[in-house]
Amino acid sequence: MIQEIGRKECKLIRKAAIEALNMDVVLKSLGIEAKAVSGGSFDDVGFSLKIQFSVAGAESREAQDWKRYSDLVDGFEADDLGREIQIRSKGGNDRYTIVGYLPKRRKFPVMCKSVTTGKISLFTEDGIVKALAASRS
Repeated sequence: MIQEIGRKECKLIRKAAIEALNMDVVLKSLGIEAKAVSGGSFDDVGFSLKIQFSVAGAESREAQDWKRYSDLVDGFEADDLGREIQIRSKGGNDRYTIVGYLPKRRKFPVMCKSVTTGKISLFTEDGIVKALAASRS
């Protein structure tokens, strides 16, 4: 039984709540899925979290923005969404998949997902243009 709420307890409860919501028969019948998004707060006795409900299997806002803005950046193409690229990092070359574009982020607007870890990372447009050029040749 939880006596005090800390970060560890918040993560545990958050995960359980999202799993329970996504297993809910009513949400499934409506074709809706739940996802925890950043935000919320906690103290010793309670916490709040933000939950986003969306149509199951729908394309994310970031993916839609990639298609919308890709023609404005030299070197981007709409069908580059989902393309696997290699990006040089401190530990060697890492493989990423392009998953979206964040137009309000000026410095790091390109959203990619690591093929090996599944972690989301943000990159500059120039870095992605170079990686795309290398993957196309």
